[in-house]
Order: sequence, then structure tokens, then C-alpha cells
Amino acid sequence: MLPKPKLLPNGLTLTYIDESKKIAEDRWQIKIRSVASLPLNETMRAALHELSPEEQEFIHNELADVLRYEQIWERQFVDHDLKEQVIAEELERSTKLFPYLGQADFAAKLFKQRLSELRQAFKQRPLSQDTASTIPEPDDFSACFKN
Repeated sequence: MLPKPKLLPNGLTLTYIDESKKIAEDRWQIKIRSVASLPLNETMRAALHELSPEEQEFIHNELADVLRYEQIWERQFVDHDLKEQVIAEELERSTKLFPYLGQADFAAKLFKQRLSELRQAFKQRPLSQDTASTIPEPDDFSACFKN
């Protein structure tokens, strides 16, 4: 049985999701996803207002006003009889994250990193059809081939 969501000292909520599945007659893939989430605070929102409207929209669509950090704990080919024991071991291992995730400045550092990643993704995104169609193209290319 997975633990209830845990509120960390810095306001992050840590939730566990069991994504384990049977992969053979008596074998399991144990997969526990831990998700630390925090609604964006005023300081984070203020940082977004310094961006262009297009970047703001892109980042808002990606974050959806919630900062998330995910960690996956996984074990392969676990015997059916050992499944619950292995899940308990993985949950015990995951508790080593609490001091790290609970640091007062963790959310600010995570936001800074995610913002940097999303700004880079924004720059590298393919142009949409709407944007591409607004780029003017010459009607006649013959000027390119004159000597």
C-alpha cells in the first residue's frame, strides 16, 4: 500500500503513484513514480511576466501553474511472491529524497531550472502552420537565376 501524500516543510506535496505491471506469468515490473508538486507562487509568476507573450503562453501550457519534480523507482522481473516486499523497499529508498526535496530553496532552484529548459524548448520548437504562413514568400523566383 502506498503512503498518503506528504507535505514537505517548503510547501511541496509529495505523492506516490504505483505504475507496476505484470510482465510474465509470475514476474512483475515494479514502478513507483514519486511526484513533488507546488503551485507557482507570486515570485515565480512575476518572473514569467518578464517574458514575451508567446513565451508566457508556451510556458503556461507546459507548467499549467504547477511546478513538478518526478522521480521513478523501478525494478524489473520481480517474483510475484516478492512484489509487496520490493515495493516497500523502493518506498523506503525514496524517503532519502525528503531532505533534498524539503530544502527551503529547492522550489526556487527547480523553477529556475525548469524555466531555463522551457525557454530553450520554446526557441527550438517547430514553427506552427499559422506562423509559417505569415512569412512572406516571393511570387517569382526568376530573380534568383539571373546573371
